[in-house]
Amino acid sequence: MLILIFSYLADLIFGQPQNSFHPVRVIGWMNEKLENILNKGKDAKIRRINGAIMTFIVIGVTMCVAYLVVEFSKVINDLLGLLVSVYVAYISFTLKVLIKSADDVFDELKGNSLVAARKNLAKIVTRDTKNLDEEHIIKSTIESTAENLNDSVVAPLFYLIIGGPVMAIGYRAANTLDAMVGYKNQRYINFGWFSAKFDDVLNFIPARITGILICISASILQNNGRKAFQIMLRDGRKHESPNAGISEAAMAGALGIKIGGCYSYPNGKKKCREEIGDDCSLGNELDNELDNEKRYEKRYEKRYEKNLIKKCVNICFLVSVFMMVIGVVIKIIYGYL
Repeated sequence: MLILIFSYLADLIFGQPQNSFHPVRVIGWMNEKLENILNKGKDAKIRRINGAIMTFIVIGVTMCVAYLVVEFSKVINDLLGLLVSVYVAYISFTLKVLIKSADDVFDELKGNSLVAARKNLAKIVTRDTKNLDEEHIIKSTIESTAENLNDSVVAPLFYLIIGGPVMAIGYRAANTLDAMVGYKNQRYINFGWFSAKFDDVLNFIPARITGILICISASILQNNGRKAFQIMLRDGRKHESPNAGISEAAMAGALGIKIGGCYSYPNGKKKCREEIGDDCSLGNELDNELDNEKRYEKRYEKRYEKNLIKKCVNICFLVSVFMMVIGVVIKIIYGYL
């Protein structure tokens, strides 16, 4: 329980260390070296097998090293063992980075600097942000933040709760691999297939926990939990990912907006996917005496206001608090069994 609490507080206070020795960067380096060796040949099956081998090596090495370091530190001193365990857990999730990334976009929009907002958005999405207007910057920020809420916060905490720091860092390794090779392009369509599928399996339960916690948080902060739940059930499967759509749909319902649609990417291609959410869920707030044109204008203005990003961030933070409370309760119950 102490590991869970201290690692969570450490991330909130310090964020993640920005240096080349961060274990996640070491995981990325290991992936690059193995890919150079294994991602060869024209046979699709061989590439898939090689990709699976790389996945097992990277995750296995990461977890073995973490286990040995934690156990060795416990042998030396109990306090050192606790500190090392907290550190391993702390580097497995990134709540502060998630919040700061969204806040950076919001701050630039608040200062009416679309150019700076686009640059900050480009740090968290793969789509081309150079020509996005304010509405699509807001929607893209919310979409990315909702998706990463599971990958960066809820799922690592889930594995930390059920399996401790070693399992949490193992999840982080799997998620890092998916982020690096889990693309459906010519280079990774086969080699990254296993990493992508394995990440989907690991995220199946956490993603649904994330969606439910977003709905609960929306009930408290937005008084819109029922709508969030309805949209999650209706649109959660519209995303190409079996997991990302759950949190995105719940967040879209919570905020009363649509996300998804068509966007351009740096390679010059345009990618479209089904829209998630309804853009009329805030209509009940409108003055019934307004004529249709003014009602639409007011609804549009409310739908895509800058503060939607802050509302999204607040929901994400409350979700993390709920996840912490769940973890503490489980640890307390387990301690009495």
